[in-house]
Amino acid sequence: MKLGRGIIGATAAIFAALAVLLAAPAGSASPPAILHLGEGSFTAPLTNTCTSAITLNGSFSNDTLTAFFDSSGNLTAIIDRFDEVDTFVGPTGATLVGDPYHAITEVRFDSSGNATSVYSLAVLERVTLPDGTNAIFAGRLNLLTAPPGTFDFIPDTGHSSDLAGFCAALDAGQPLS
Repeated sequence: MKLGRGIIGATAAIFAALAVLLAAPAGSASPPAILHLGEGSFTAPLTNTCTSAITLNGSFSNDTLTAFFDSSGNLTAIIDRFDEVDTFVGPTGATLVGDPYHAITEVRFDSSGNATSVYSLAVLERVTLPDGTNAIFAGRLNLLTAPPGTFDFIPDTGHSSDLAGFCAALDAGQPLS
């Protein structure tokens, strides 16, 4: 899941900075502002997953931000759409590559410009494990709950399957949840 897009990768601070760049003139009922970011990559520690450290290396493409404003020109929301592929690296160097996926991150702002919610919606990861089965993590993920600079892909609402197999394939210990 991209941080800051993509978040996600994807933190509220990045979106707040984009708000300044995309700000509509006060008093106008401007149409949404669209920013095509294209492609990029990121690396982040994967948190709240296994008892040992995992590194997430993500590559995203087709990243498009759409900013929405109220009639006073205040930023009210940003929606980020992108495609992503993630590689997970366990503490011994074992790797797993997730299937490509399309996701949406939605950020809502209060009247002071503070992010009040940051959610990603998607099949957050689908990873084929060495035994041919799949670990799947799908649903809604609250990105405001992750510590800055880290990432979690276990959905708040939705479904997760075979986290134990995911941790074992990466030599990363036992699942935390």
